[in-house]
Amino acid sequence: MGEEKITISENGVPKTITKIELAVKAMFVKACNGDHKSIALIMDNQPPAEKKEPTLTEGFSWTEEHEELLKLARDESNPII
Repeated sequence: MGEEKITISENGVPKTITKIELAVKAMFVKACNGDHKSIALIMDNQPPAEKKEPTLTEGFSWTEEHEELLKLARDESNPII
């Protein structure tokens, strides 16, 4: 029943999809328009997100400028404002 093919027009281009695909598209449109039930259905059917522990140095690379700033911070005779 849901695998029955139908032709729709998407941005003026004919496209053949199943009735289930059409229902999912309609639900996403409703969710994007703020329909809370559609949003909940979509969110409830998502796979769980991968848990990844963030690292403090991820995407960071130490440069000479960092080294200079560290030296200035350690120098007690040169207060940093």
